[in-house]
Amino acid sequence: MTPKRSGKRCWYISPEGFRELRRSCPLSRQACAAYLGVSPNTVRCWEIGRSRMPWSAVRLLRLLRCGDLGALSDEWAGWTINRLGLHAPAGKTYRERDMRQWWLTCEQARLFREAYERREI
Repeated sequence: MTPKRSGKRCWYISPEGFRELRRSCPLSRQACAAYLGVSPNTVRCWEIGRSRMPWSAVRLLRLLRCGDLGALSDEWAGWTINRLGLHAPAGKTYRERDMRQWWLTCEQARLFREAYERREI
């Protein structure tokens, strides 16, 4: 009996593709290894094709290179982040101060909801 396939799509990035991605960041092997939390020898093995690099490493480098949050999760497709802020697919940019205010608004709403449920308001 053959095992069932999970239905997940296979991914593959060539060693050359990984090397170009690393260089486009731009990171040395040592800096790339430090960023990904692996040894420089591991990065070298990925680049020469001795071992297959995990997709999570590719995703993190894509995030570093162009701020593509869709690299982390499909739900974030179209969202990007850079030094100016978080950019929505619709064109709205959320700066750090906006996010701070958003957090405060959410906290106030949560506290109001808790007080309302206790019937204090």
